[in-house]
Amino acid sequence: MRPLTELESLVLAQIWKEQPITAYALQKIFSLSPLGRYSKSKGAIYPTIERLEKRALITFQEGEHPDRPSKLLISTMEGEDEVRKWLFDLDPQEMLPDDPLRTKVMFLSVLRKRQKREWIDAVGELVDQQCTLLDDYREINEDPDRFMEFAHLNAKATVVQRISWLKKLREVVR
Repeated sequence: MRPLTELESLVLAQIWKEQPITAYALQKIFSLSPLGRYSKSKGAIYPTIERLEKRALITFQEGEHPDRPSKLLISTMEGEDEVRKWLFDLDPQEMLPDDPLRTKVMFLSVLRKRQKREWIDAVGELVDQQCTLLDDYREINEDPDRFMEFAHLNAKATVVQRISWLKKLREVVR
């Protein structure tokens, strides 16, 4: 049997953490989070849930909803084992994650000086937006899990470091 994809592992872990949870509530968690780099659309989450069910990593229980029947997703013991396995699946390449901006900056010499400044300003605006999104998400996220706070701290530190990196880049381009 093929190993789980990163998205399948992440969805399974989120089901385990939130169980019991509806597919709709799960998709909403993904759509609101600024922390993930995965597709947050229903077209990605719902088929992933189906694949996890086919592999007997999750099961359903009937939920009580006043307007319509609902299915609650629950991790099986095999699913919980897969979450543990995923956590220990450490790839040395993930220690320095892909960074499209780091890659693009290597080729800034193709731009004129004005274009370089425009590019840096555009990146700066997007980074500032991400910083605001992270802060807003932290305020609305009521997750009592202290490890979620560490995920937020890591994301925030990354954004703050990117701001510092952009300032140094601006100095070089002046």
